[in-house]
Amino acid sequence: AVVALSGTANTATDLGQNWNISTLNIANSNYTVAGVGRSLKLTNFWRSNFAGNALNLGANLSASLTMDSLILGNSSASNNTMGWLLNAGSSLTVSSRITEVVPPGALNRFLLEKRGTGSLTLTGGTATTPSQILRYRQLDGGSTTLNGGSLFVNGSEQGAMTIQNGTFTLQNGAVFRANGGVNIANGVGTSATLTLDDATSSWTSGTLSVGERGTGTFNLTNGASISATSVLVGNGTGGSGAVTVSGAGTIIRDAQIYVGGFSGATGALLVEKGGRIDGSYLLVSSNATSVPRPTATFDDATINIGGDIVVEGGNAGIVTARNGAQVRGVGLQIDGFEPGGGSVTITGATTRWSTSNNFNADSVLVGKFRHGTLTVSDGAVLTTNGSARIAGGAGFTGTVLLTGPGSKWEMNGLLTIGAGGNAVMNVADGATLKSSHASLDRGTVSITGANTSWTLSTGSFLPDNAAELSVGVFANGTLTIADGATVSAGAVKIGNAQGKIIADGAIMNTTGLADGVNFATNTSRILEIRSGGLRINQRGDSVFSGVVTGNGALTKAGVGSLTLSGVQSRTGATDIEGGTLAFGQSSASTAYTVFSGATLNFGGFAPVAGATIVNNGTIIGLPGGGLQIGPGGSAGGSGSFGGGLTNGGAVSPGNSPGTLTIQGDYTQTATGALNIEIGGTGLSEFDQLLVTGNATLDGFLNISFVGGYEPLSGGVWDFMRIGGDLSGFFDPMNISISGFNLEQRGLAAQVQARQNGSAPGYVYSLAVVTVVPEEGAGWLVLLAAPVAGTL
Repeated sequence: AVVALSGTANTATDLGQNWNISTLNIANSNYTVAGVGRSLKLTNFWRSNFAGNALNLGANLSASLTMDSLILGNSSASNNTMGWLLNAGSSLTVSSRITEVVPPGALNRFLLEKRGTGSLTLTGGTATTPSQILRYRQLDGGSTTLNGGSLFVNGSEQGAMTIQNGTFTLQNGAVFRANGGVNIANGVGTSATLTLDDATSSWTSGTLSVGERGTGTFNLTNGASISATSVLVGNGTGGSGAVTVSGAGTIIRDAQIYVGGFSGATGALLVEKGGRIDGSYLLVSSNATSVPRPTATFDDATINIGGDIVVEGGNAGIVTARNGAQVRGVGLQIDGFEPGGGSVTITGATTRWSTSNNFNADSVLVGKFRHGTLTVSDGAVLTTNGSARIAGGAGFTGTVLLTGPGSKWEMNGLLTIGAGGNAVMNVADGATLKSSHASLDRGTVSITGANTSWTLSTGSFLPDNAAELSVGVFANGTLTIADGATVSAGAVKIGNAQGKIIADGAIMNTTGLADGVNFATNTSRILEIRSGGLRINQRGDSVFSGVVTGNGALTKAGVGSLTLSGVQSRTGATDIEGGTLAFGQSSASTAYTVFSGATLNFGGFAPVAGATIVNNGTIIGLPGGGLQIGPGGSAGGSGSFGGGLTNGGAVSPGNSPGTLTIQGDYTQTATGALNIEIGGTGLSEFDQLLVTGNATLDGFLNISFVGGYEPLSGGVWDFMRIGGDLSGFFDPMNISISGFNLEQRGLAAQVQARQNGSAPGYVYSLAVVTVVPEEGAGWLVLLAAPVAGTL
């Protein structure tokens, strides 16, 4: 039967009976089932198919029906659609309970369905579908509101509930439970919104699909919570889904999260303002390049994922963690077919991202098979447990960018850079990279900027001394350290597969710079030192046989010994502050400075050109021949030269002043000069050259009074001591004395060599005497041949 009620503002106090009807039509009327606990029973309330509905409100005119309890169906009903049509401007309000009565053993799916653009409100009551095969569906738009009410949908299959169009809202302590899944806008061209809006509202379901083929929106705000088997954000072809989790205490629990899916959908996940996700898996992916890339944004949010976080696909996703977000997962995988691939950005001084994988598995994969980009910036910290691989797929690129003061990637495991693909890693502007053993092949790494560093240290899963950095062992790899950046490692090894380190204002702390294992037939291994220079603080002993090139300075510090046995085409200066620096071939360096306790060993090969300065250190030259200094070159300082010295340039003992020792013979050619400074009569106040072997002299002697010192008559300075024989002499025409005008004081200078008493050897001295110069004569310089005498 069909019952029609009409009129204006009617109150139906007699609708609390059991009406055995198939359809109830209310047009242009507002009806209320009066009294608390009064029910409207529509016991013959079903349809045998999805066409038509049994409760029609409005019929193109506004109408409302309000009651405490609504009971639909009866125990003998055998077929299946039960629901209502709420037209525009119409409303159905149930303040207590909506109950479906289903026959025992029913085999068909029973559907509670809302059609039309009107509104359904359950206020403080409960709607329940007791059978395991019942579903709820909202079509055509309008709204369903659980205003403190509860809706229990017990359908067991995915998609057991559908919000095809319109809005579905939980508020004021509303509760929703569904054994099966829920679809939000799963039809082509549909648009629907699900909203949970307060801390007392909750949702429990199977799969929640938002925008599977239509446009779906899910807003979880103000402390509301949801527990679901999985959440699909834009899953089907042509679908578009947007999920927002906002507010402190707002949380998605237990779910696997899929953003974008694999069917060309558009998905956007936003967790913000203290929102939280506690899930088991997170995938941000899309295969269709014709739609925008899926996104997941964590803004001041907490994300706990019990599995991997994966960003991949033909149109791989974009993930951003910012403004203090805290993200935790087992692993992180970033991949994508398109250039740039998947992208993960971690940014902000209080933003943290961590992985919990172990040493036996890859914790971070950037471009594992395709393209991928990882960025850590502006003070954010990425902490990973386990190994990491950058660019694992042949022909693809993996990119890592660490920038900004305080930005860090700290890993407790192996770092493989360029494992099959081409890797690009840039650490800059005060950022920090920490790893255990690392290898660089098929790619480039740049460590640049003051306070920027890469530290390799032994991880908890690795044996001692395993923090090795290898460059270009299996394929070409280039490491650039520049602008004050620091690399610290147990050992730094350059392989022969076109391995190269470029240093340009670099600091390297290591147990040793050495050759990598020779896995390749290409014998190219290069250390290029550019104008900014390289400082090596070396703790152990090592040999590097590769080419050393460039125009920058090399500073060797630390107690270890570094032997450069390959071609030395570098033209910059060389400072040895500690330990030993040895050459296996002639060096083109332009200047050498050897500090106290340090040793420079030319290993039998003279330097090509340049100045050599010793600051209380030791220089070892050619066995039997000594160090060769050509015209334009110089040697000086306080310390010692081993193996003798041939001076065709300039030798300047002391560090203004000081003593220089030649362990062997000293030969000065016609182009050579010996420079002596005198600042007083004490042994520590004037330069001295000590020669343990024989001396052969020629060329120039330049003596200077420095520091404002004024010599007095009778002053004597023994500036050169020779332990062996003396032959030749300084050319009298090439002896100069400067810094004080002796003639104005009636003084003259006298340079002489005399035998060292009864002991072998000779002493060269300068003496100042009083003279009465002849008219027109200048001050007098005398050179005496060796004579007997005592000191």
